[in-house]
Amino acid sequence: MKTNILYGIFFGFIFQSQAQYTYLVYFKDKQNIENYYAIPISFLSQKSIERRKKQKIAIRFADLPVNTKYIDSLKKLGAEVWYNSRWFNAAYVKCDTNLFKNTISTLGFVNKYEVLYTKTASSLRIENFRKEKKSERVSISSSDYGNAASQVSMICLDEMHKQGFHGEGMTIAVTDGGFTNANNVYFFDSLFVNNQIKGTFDFVRKDKDVYSYSSHGTNVLSCIGGYAKGQLIGTAYKSDFYLFRTEDDATEYPIEEANWLMAAEKADSLGVDIINVSLGYNTFDNTNLNHKLEESDGKSTIITRAADFAAGAGMIVVVSAGNSGNSSTWNKITFPADADSVLTVGAVTSVGNVSGFSGYGPTADGRIKPDVAAQGVDCVIGAPSNVIVRGNGTSFSAPIMTGLVAGLWQANTSLTNMEIIDFIRKSGSIYATPDNRMGYGIPCFTRANTLAKGKKDLTFVTERYIYPNPLTAGKLNLVVNISDLGKTILVELFSISGKRIFEQKIENINLTNELEIANDLLVAGLYFVRISGESFGTKNVKLIKN
Repeated sequence: MKTNILYGIFFGFIFQSQAQYTYLVYFKDKQNIENYYAIPISFLSQKSIERRKKQKIAIRFADLPVNTKYIDSLKKLGAEVWYNSRWFNAAYVKCDTNLFKNTISTLGFVNKYEVLYTKTASSLRIENFRKEKKSERVSISSSDYGNAASQVSMICLDEMHKQGFHGEGMTIAVTDGGFTNANNVYFFDSLFVNNQIKGTFDFVRKDKDVYSYSSHGTNVLSCIGGYAKGQLIGTAYKSDFYLFRTEDDATEYPIEEANWLMAAEKADSLGVDIINVSLGYNTFDNTNLNHKLEESDGKSTIITRAADFAAGAGMIVVVSAGNSGNSSTWNKITFPADADSVLTVGAVTSVGNVSGFSGYGPTADGRIKPDVAAQGVDCVIGAPSNVIVRGNGTSFSAPIMTGLVAGLWQANTSLTNMEIIDFIRKSGSIYATPDNRMGYGIPCFTRANTLAKGKKDLTFVTERYIYPNPLTAGKLNLVVNISDLGKTILVELFSISGKRIFEQKIENINLTNELEIANDLLVAGLYFVRISGESFGTKNVKLIKN
């Protein structure tokens, strides 16, 4: 730890005394293209290659490594090259401003550049994703999920867990500002005992220690991977994880977007399936670098373009919508939530009302954002102080949703990343009438999984329905809309002749509800289910018993 602190002080001194800037330098071409196409294992892991094959994604020009001769040339001129970007065909260069303007920017192989960091900084600022309320320790409940039950059941993940999907076989990269004490807190014990943390890297400082900076990543990771029975169960707690630090809490500059680009490329090369992004950018310490609303077109900012490259490589990127909904200057989604191929997540309360702080759309080019919503108010999360607390923010609705993505993909391994996103959108509570506060609404695993299994009739997701259908045993599940929560619904089962053979009144209804019908009441054949509720009247559904 002392070594890290000394390094940070030394690095800061050198950076300022040399008046260095940091640039993203784009190159004009690549080398050995045909050789790289022939042997992708030389720059991608086998798992990454298999992810592409499964989704019929070809190796792209963007996947190929940068020209090493260009990197060597920059170093010989005295520039410090921190990272190379395959996707952008670029390098992350630190050097004296005079050297850059007079020499590097004029090189024949340099196509263009962007400024990532300048020496002039205002007072330190913490971006709004870290302004999230935390309260005292939550009392332990007798329920396995404890007080986290609502954030799990709202999107039907308790049912997903019952069906045996907890993220097994899925790999998730969590990109954040750090994971303070995550290697010591009790609610992550199972992650370390079961070797589910597959790797770490700090892209800010270029080392492997991610456990010494920022509590934010620890909070975020707990929503997915935490496990403390009776207090908190993460939404995909049996997944494997990579923990990447890309955000520097001390300052705000586009260099952090470039850090995220490098983390996403690393995730790709390692074979990661899902990237959680509880980060967002729009303003910086140097106001000349601030983003503009018209840039929210899905193709302008570094991090947005990087997120779409990640999607193009077959990963699913789950992004927080941002916490600026109440802002008088910027109440929209932040970047990369505007990317068109990511799943952008807004925040709602425990009863499904939109949170005022949740950033909203549309994008500059008119697309609906966010895509979906999950609980982001009074979320139960783990803290670095080894206690369970509550927090507010789309920073938490995103990782809660990441668990749904992991479980649904685990249950439907043959689907592509974009098909999984599509089914999640279609399972939203307001899919038929989307808006720019909740997108397509609050999704549900059981609805999405029903669609993924081949039932593409939209009535299965915009109206109440029952499953499995055909029925093989006596257990029947009723799925309802968010508007039905807490109300009373009557379910009746009739034979084809019109004889009522079963009825059950469900009070204080949840999103999914299990009905037990005695097997001796049912023989093979056709039945009718009548679902009656105060908010929608009556709905009749045909049911087949095998």
